[in-house]
Amino acid sequence: MSDDTSAVGRSGRGGVVAQVVLVMGVAFAVQLLLPFRGDSTAHVMGGAALTMAAGALVPSALIRRAAGRVEAAVFALVVAVAWVAEMTVLGPFDLLDVTFGAAGSFVALAALPRWSDLDRAGRVRLGRVAAGLMALAALWRYGVRIGH
Repeated sequence: MSDDTSAVGRSGRGGVVAQVVLVMGVAFAVQLLLPFRGDSTAHVMGGAALTMAAGALVPSALIRRAAGRVEAAVFALVVAVAWVAEMTVLGPFDLLDVTFGAAGSFVALAALPRWSDLDRAGRVRLGRVAAGLMALAALWRYGVRIGH
């Protein structure tokens, strides 16, 4: 592989885009299957976004050394944040919302091992994409008003 190609691979441009496409595909599949619960789509996107943000912050060496444990820790963090957010800010509490956030986390966690190969620019990009996805989730949840 040439140096130019490997630099693009380390920066993760293609991988981050593919991850967002996958998350959006799953989120909109949920919308098609559950048209009466429009907020579930937002929770899938939000869970994935939080996972991506956490993944951008985990050191690459730690991911390479203990990927399974890192995945479990990131997933536990996302479920805990979703639970607390449902109990406080996003309430009234709905266990299905936490579940759909966890589902979004599972989708995003599929890419965690690849995130260990990202360079600094790739991690910054992943964090920005996560912030954009979280904003899109909020816009969907509070702007679209499908099912609520």
